[in-house]
Amino acid sequence: MTLRIGQFIVAGELRNSRRNRVYGWIQLGAEFEIQLELTGNFSESLGTDYLAFEAPEPSDLDAAPENLPEHVLAISENQIGVVGEIRLEQRLEVTLESAEESASLKSGDVRPQDLVVLRWFSQDGPIEAELQNLHVHLSEPEPSEAEQAENPSEGFSDFGFEDTGLEADSQDLEEEADENEDPYGLFDQNLNNLVADSLGENSIEDTLGNSLIDGGEPSPWDEVIPGIDPETKAMYEQWDEIVQGNKDEPITYLFEKPLRLPRPEHVESEEEARGYVIAILAQLARLCVALDVCEHFTALDTYKMLMEDILPTAKVHPRLAQSDMIQHFSTSDVCRACEAEFDAEFEGLNGLASDADEADDARKDEPGREENPGDSDA
Repeated sequence: MTLRIGQFIVAGELRNSRRNRVYGWIQLGAEFEIQLELTGNFSESLGTDYLAFEAPEPSDLDAAPENLPEHVLAISENQIGVVGEIRLEQRLEVTLESAEESASLKSGDVRPQDLVVLRWFSQDGPIEAELQNLHVHLSEPEPSEAEQAENPSEGFSDFGFEDTGLEADSQDLEEEADENEDPYGLFDQNLNNLVADSLGENSIEDTLGNSLIDGGEPSPWDEVIPGIDPETKAMYEQWDEIVQGNKDEPITYLFEKPLRLPRPEHVESEEEARGYVIAILAQLARLCVALDVCEHFTALDTYKMLMEDILPTAKVHPRLAQSDMIQHFSTSDVCRACEAEFDAEFEGLNGLASDADEADDARKDEPGREENPGDSDA
């Protein structure tokens, strides 16, 4: 069943600045925000790679977030999956009121009578939102000089950092990470010491902090952390089981509905391949499995990789979705264009380093330049 959330949306921002990837955020009510990172693209009807929307004035949802129904609050906060469609539906009927409102719009805004439709498939199944009674913007506003001076980071996305030519202070970042490591005080401050004391010196730590003694089975968590509560113990044991992969099953065994899919060589058009890719990625999303598609891959390329490389061999734990972990596959792992770009970037960095070394050597060889000008024979 499709989950419709349009009536609960207060604001949001989506970007399609790189082909085959849509990411952003949507705010539901006053305090509940979901992040989206989806495979797919905006519809050509939008004519943009940027979409923002906001309520024109405070609503009941702003003041009372508890008005959100339980099925909306149960949505995963990190949405992965595939775009169904993100399109603009232009409506011909124009009232006097809407015509006056349209005349006052800024460049890049959507007319009041038009409708933006969002549909995607995630770990929560099909989700749909029709953006009605919201201000919709299709072009990113340019910050004024005053705004830039007041907030230099304005316009930067939470999903990545643009090249500013500045390097962060690694020590400050490490200190900040340490401060935020356990913001809610869920863990004993002496946890690391307790684990080490329980396991002895010859343990081998696995990915989640539990231990493998002499390469054997993990130690029981109630031995690793004496007095651990049953709920936390069950959560850690589930993580161990998922990470170890001992009970993984083939992905296709776990599909909710069996798919009848043609062999890649029998699929001739991009549109046909796109339909099959959406169907497969929608099923994978329910298992908390995501496919990151690089900008070089077409729908036909993606379908071929899914059919020949992923579906026949990939396995996941049947309870992966319950853990909120996400297993990623990426087309860039087999994309020659991505590999060439990486190699070129790596060679460019090496070239810059070599140029810097040569410039440094040249400065040292300048006539009259001493190796250590601060040292002299008295």
